[in-house]
Amino acid sequence: MTHSQHTRQTIYKQRHVTARQKAVITAATTIQSAIESEEPLLDLNLLMIDYYDSFTYNLVHMLAKLCRKPPLVLTADCAKSWDELMKQINAMNMTAIDGVILSPGPGHPCHAPPLGIDIIKNNPQLPILGVCLGHQILGHVYGAKVQSAPVPIHGQVWPVRIVDKDDDVWRNISSPVPVTRYHSLCVTDLPPLLTTTAVSDDDDQLIMGLRHNEYPHYGVQFHPESIGTPCGRELLRNFCQVVVKNKETSSLGKKMEETNSRHQPSTNSIEHDDRTRNSVFLETEVFVLQLPRVNAEPEDVMKKFLLGDEYSFWLDSSDIRADPSISILGSSKERVEYWGKEKSSHRQGLYHWHDNEMEHFENLDILTYMEKQYTTTTNSVSIVSIDANGNLNLEKETEMDLNLPFRFRGGHVGYLGYEVRHDTLRFLEQQDHGQHIAGRIQPDDSTNIPTAAFLVADRSFVFDHSANCWYLVGTSDSSRSREEVIMWLKDIFDELQCWTPVVDDDDLNLDLRSIKSSSTDSQFFRPHRSETTYNFNFDECIKCINRGDSYELCLTNQLEAKVSPDLDPFQLYRRLRRRNPAPYGAFFRWGEQFSICCSSPERFLSVTRDGVDFCVETKPIKGTIARALPAITKEQQEADQARARELQNSVKDRAENLMIVDLLRNDFSRVCNDVYVAKLMEIETFATVHQMVSTIRGTLQKDRNVIDVLKACFPGGSMTGAPKRITMDILDELEEGRARGPYSGSLGYFSRNGCMDMNIVIRTAVVEGSKVTVGSGGAITALSQQTDEYNELMLKASAVVNTVEEWAGGLPDDATPSDCRISTLEATRM
Repeated sequence: MTHSQHTRQTIYKQRHVTARQKAVITAATTIQSAIESEEPLLDLNLLMIDYYDSFTYNLVHMLAKLCRKPPLVLTADCAKSWDELMKQINAMNMTAIDGVILSPGPGHPCHAPPLGIDIIKNNPQLPILGVCLGHQILGHVYGAKVQSAPVPIHGQVWPVRIVDKDDDVWRNISSPVPVTRYHSLCVTDLPPLLTTTAVSDDDDQLIMGLRHNEYPHYGVQFHPESIGTPCGRELLRNFCQVVVKNKETSSLGKKMEETNSRHQPSTNSIEHDDRTRNSVFLETEVFVLQLPRVNAEPEDVMKKFLLGDEYSFWLDSSDIRADPSISILGSSKERVEYWGKEKSSHRQGLYHWHDNEMEHFENLDILTYMEKQYTTTTNSVSIVSIDANGNLNLEKETEMDLNLPFRFRGGHVGYLGYEVRHDTLRFLEQQDHGQHIAGRIQPDDSTNIPTAAFLVADRSFVFDHSANCWYLVGTSDSSRSREEVIMWLKDIFDELQCWTPVVDDDDLNLDLRSIKSSSTDSQFFRPHRSETTYNFNFDECIKCINRGDSYELCLTNQLEAKVSPDLDPFQLYRRLRRRNPAPYGAFFRWGEQFSICCSSPERFLSVTRDGVDFCVETKPIKGTIARALPAITKEQQEADQARARELQNSVKDRAENLMIVDLLRNDFSRVCNDVYVAKLMEIETFATVHQMVSTIRGTLQKDRNVIDVLKACFPGGSMTGAPKRITMDILDELEEGRARGPYSGSLGYFSRNGCMDMNIVIRTAVVEGSKVTVGSGGAITALSQQTDEYNELMLKASAVVNTVEEWAGGLPDDATPSDCRISTLEATRM
């Protein structure tokens, strides 16, 4: 390694931001204003060629705010040539194509689909903007070299210096300007017909912008659509002004017949299956009864009313960081199982059990089924009260007027396993007219756990932790079920009035040990892939990043242990929620087949009502460091706070978090009108770790519902990496095609009023008979170190693994957590 290369490695791979870099990052990551410019929207027909990137729809969203209509989005493999593309666009009854944007994407221009190259060659007078990969394709077409950058940079904010201030796309942008960079390759050795417009403001002076000297063809290596690029909107506006000027002076545009509005594609949203939109459903009636003060915790209610049932659930958001801090408990005999394409063919399809009968829908997937259930939503609730004489009174209120502390109105409670990704990617392929195969699908029957499973929650207990108040929620869709629900409300009301919870032997034996740090290595659990294999996988991830195939890969592993089949999984969950309290925990029992014990700190998606609108929120976690425990004395607390500051200032963790924020903004932009970042890279403290958390919100489009949101966003980007599609393909190869199952999927509820709350299934034990599985993973980036990453993977598993060992008797009776064989690791992060 030369001295120059060593210097670059030191600069780009340092663990903490310098004062200058922090100033740049702070300036660049300021929350973008939601206030739109008063300038009129531009009448342009833009075409976006998508190279299967996870940031393309951020560009679409920003351009939709500048123009009267969003760009038409087509994947780069939808056609092989410009002429073939024109035939497709003519079939859509599109108007003129006034300008083209070539999106970012993975890989080298030499290996990209030929469509973008053909567009450039056939349209010298058509304005074209290439972003990242698109920028490299422009350089490649015109004879420049595209080669490996000195050091891969992904999710980092660095200043760019404008060297051609007369260039149209850089108009009114000050220099130097902070931008977000995601690239392993760069354009070099420009031919005379290309001009450099911007360079990185460092010793390398890499080309960050270029233009053709005669044609309106422009490229930028960085990502203008990133939350970390404050000049991005202005740069895109400048390009649109170039398109306007060209449209006014050029007669070379490719014209097609005018279209009427009903044929105009909605490129910002998911296409809908007519089968799901034309179905007719009975109106669901919702009943809510607030109970007088009852001296009972959710554990008490679970044990008394629900544990005797074969199928039951407890959505446990008792942590004060949950919004709202609510527990939802229930059981049901009506249920739905989905066995996806990763299962053996004789199992595949959807199974619905109701009234002791089972229906099998061989070609129905879980999201299409759920979409049929939530085509219509309830807009009113019957508030139930019972007077002193036991008489029941009903008062109907609309959702607009309700002031309940929770959003749940009955519906479905369950999980979507990670392998539902095959279905969501298929929906996106249909939308964008792509040919990409969404991941390798091979049978994996290593577990007897469905791809997805939901209970119909028609009778539920809801506990408001902040007010210490219980509610009963029931739903009905017929006169018979209405009478049954009302009878259930009365029966539970009467029973709770004279009930006092009793401490049983399980309570007395529940060990509430303190949490301490310790060493690694477990003799109780065995990883599916050894540390040696994991390290090989790590090296392959780095190779993929260096080639430009991915920016970040969330590589996971499964830890497995054998326990006595006589152990009660509920007792494991009780221990887990004490050892590792979390805002999005859950216990989910699916008969004798399996149970999920989840202590997740991460919200994947919530959809809530705000007047007539529905608001979508996600809270991705990227960045973890072990706490300095115990944090009791002042000195100990200061040491713990120092750990949090170390995480806050970590270049690697900030880059990981920024990447996932940009990815989720992209996913939201498919189905939301307005998308904004409410909180960026904030540190939240949990029982054993500090974590870096961001919050992204959006307003759902009027004709979209919770299932559309899942189609656009699932699986969560924090469990895949970016670009999501190709990265999942790479991970599938590295993880040997083994299904992740519930782990890294999502668990929660769909509500009859159109709301939803789903977590990311992490920090979770899945109990299947005598087998317990704990999944754990970490994001691999160009800044990752092999040993650190493996240690971090074990850190994330530690709280769950130690709890399983205690529950299963893997530790001596007098053991403390310092005796546990996997626990928090010194100064590790992810």
